[in-house]
Amino acid sequence: MRTYFLLILILTTIHSFALESLVISTEWPQWRGPQRNGISVESDWSATWPKEGPKILWSASIGTGYAAVAVSNGHVFTMGNQQGEDIVWCLDAVTGKVIWRYAYASELDPHSHAGGPGSTPSIDGECVYTFSKHGVIHCLDATTGKVKWTKNVLADFGATKPEWAFSCSPLIVGDKLLINAFASGLALNKLTGELLWKGTGTSGYASPVLFKMKETTGAAFFGKESLFGVNIADGKVLWEIPWKTSWGENNPDPIVSNDTLYVSTGHGLGAALFKLSEDPKPVTVWENKALGNHISTAILKDGNVYGFSGLVHRKPSPAKPNYLSCVDFSTGHEKWRQVDILGQITLAGDKLIMMTTEGELIVAEASPDKYTELARAKVLESKPSEGKGAPKKCWTVPVLSGGRLYCRNASGDLVCVDVSKK
Repeated sequence: MRTYFLLILILTTIHSFALESLVISTEWPQWRGPQRNGISVESDWSATWPKEGPKILWSASIGTGYAAVAVSNGHVFTMGNQQGEDIVWCLDAVTGKVIWRYAYASELDPHSHAGGPGSTPSIDGECVYTFSKHGVIHCLDATTGKVKWTKNVLADFGATKPEWAFSCSPLIVGDKLLINAFASGLALNKLTGELLWKGTGTSGYASPVLFKMKETTGAAFFGKESLFGVNIADGKVLWEIPWKTSWGENNPDPIVSNDTLYVSTGHGLGAALFKLSEDPKPVTVWENKALGNHISTAILKDGNVYGFSGLVHRKPSPAKPNYLSCVDFSTGHEKWRQVDILGQITLAGDKLIMMTTEGELIVAEASPDKYTELARAKVLESKPSEGKGAPKKCWTVPVLSGGRLYCRNASGDLVCVDVSKK
């Protein structure tokens, strides 16, 4: 009898672990995924598609904007702007059915782009955190959409809106909500919205990224002209790296690996790797122009960086082409380059998943040897400009969850694509 109960206990434990692993592998609760690095651990998906492309399971019209999706507990969360309102959507991940929607007044405000929100919701337990382009933070109930609290970083904390408005995606660390609303960040109590600390200066457009310096947990915040390392406990600036781009467009997130930090931006500035030390300022390991991300954050895998170069709002030329490249993380050496491709990128296993600005979904090998494309299909329209607005391109990263890829364009067309293994 004792052996029987022991066997039941073992099987139950194994079953619980398997369920927990399944949840971990399919959840995508925030910008760039569970580890905030753009990497999915999901393996139960396929890049072997029919000739006509993978099946679109459902589609939804969510409003103008660039917010990616967060996926949690079978629900998809995202944002868009329709008729002078920002809308936070909660949709059924399998069917696309609207579970709830929360709307509030917000100008579309196109400005060399289509307009609308560019921040991705963050899910933490029963809370959904959103950040509007005009500086409004909402904490909503994940089940009902009911407002728990709201703050305005302009009116409540004295922040200055950057040229192309705010686009940071919220980061939750312990009891803190971190927002890139100042050059050196902002921290609020995640349960109440109470101010914990705030930085100074005008923010950039990237989202905060965590790093460690001995016993200190820091966050890297991109300002308009510098990257700041900040102690998240008290907001004290630990270091500053000057990084001045044209128009203050510090868009991509930094990439942290152990005690090193990688930075890459567009407009010809290029990329650099820094070593985090106990000195006041990180030490430059290398700097070059082999890769210059504009609005897309690159992917780090096995010591190599995969990312796009090229300006998303301008046509390429022979002198300034668009391309995807693979760069050695430790040396900056470019290993290969694939021209005439530009978009957003994520990773699952050993495969790069890309959404081009023209609405094509591409899967390629994540290999430092050469570019090998495995699949390509048109899944979204990339519409021309309407009125005075810029072309409504696909500038949003695809998200893999539960054998489904969620892709959107700036016009607000969201599609759920079936890439599950049959």
